Amino acid sequence: MAMPEKEAAARIKINKLLEAAGWRFFQEGNAPANIRLEPAVTVKTTDLDALGDNFEATSKGFVDFLLLDARGFPLIVLEAKAEDKNPLVGKEQARKYARSQNCRFVILSNGNLHYFWDLERGNPYVITSFPTPESVIGYLRALRSQQATADLQPTCGLIVPKEEIALNGDCNLSGERYREGVIAVSSWPFVPVGDAFRKGNQSVLPESLDNPVTYVGLENITQNTGEIDGNFVTENPADIKSLKNVFKPCDILYGKLRPNLNKVWLADREGICSTDIFVI
Repeated sequence: MAMPEKEAAARIKINKLLEAAGWRFFQEGNAPANIRLEPAVTVKTTDLDALGDNFEATSKGFVDFLLLDARGFPLIVLEAKAEDKNPLVGKEQARKYARSQNCRFVILSNGNLHYFWDLERGNPYVITSFPTPESVIGYLRALRSQQATADLQPTCGLIVPKEEIALNGDCNLSGERYREGVIAVSSWPFVPVGDAFRKGNQSVLPESLDNPVTYVGLENITQNTGEIDGNFVTENPADIKSLKNVFKPCDILYGKLRPNLNKVWLADREGICSTDIFVI
């Protein structure tokens, strides 16, 4: 039985990403191949075909490619996985292999989602395309000369303003639709939340309010849906005890307790909420 097309294309996608970034499985004119399956072993077409379109023919379910510098020394370990595998699974094995090859950099990819990892500077972060050999060499040179490296990190795309999220359903920030969109919309970069949003700092004592007020507690935000539920309009604000956060339409409310529950709501009204909820 043939595998569905979506599940059979991981190797094809990764090959195209490598080629687009200037990495070569085979010699092209005077430019030597700079991808290896094993140290000092030249890649053959039959070797690639033997992996299977989705790496299903490999015993481990993934392949470690070595990306070489201009002198032929290992520069990056690329751990390529099947599409149904999380790229971050097994990253410690990739780290060990990279160390054994004297590589500082690791790319983790399943063809749709990709991470770049500088082993000496923190955790893997999402990239939207593979880095070119020149950008990695330039990055290394800048590190060695202690120059600024922010502009050399291999990522590109657009940040979506918070206001557009409220108008565009394709930018939904919660639930299954968002998780699927993360993989599909690869032209957006992944950046620290603080680079794109700011946490609200306005708070109020409910007893100082006169009119009925919308109050959202953590229990009112249903997990993994981006929706609110229950009775959240309070006729007498004085019944609500202690300081609360203030939110406005288009603010994002995110439950900070047990974040694995993914309690998040895009406000469509003004109101107040529990201090267990971040207003973004």
